[in-house]
Amino acid sequence: MISKAKRKLVYDKYGGHCAYCGKKITMGELSIDHIIPTSHGGKDHIENLRSSCRTCNMMKGEGSIRFLRLALAWPTMVVPDMVDFPTALTASKKYKFYYETY
Repeated sequence: MISKAKRKLVYDKYGGHCAYCGKKITMGELSIDHIIPTSHGGKDHIENLRSSCRTCNMMKGEGSIRFLRLALAWPTMVVPDMVDFPTALTASKKYKFYYETY
């Protein structure tokens, strides 16, 4: 269980935005994402946590960042609420996430 204090630190770390799509979220909408999922040995350390909207967190699931990039780039995949992904698809056809530009 992640404490309220740690949740607030993670929220502030990304300026109240989803670290992936960049959507502005409230503390009530905050979903904490483990960069390395706990099922793969990831811990609840602040360095392993990112703020996320529920859509991005569900999309990533227990996968890696690489998995999320592949899922977003898959041409037949329907990505709800991410059609207006605010960061551009780069020339190399890889999504640039909010945390990479923030």
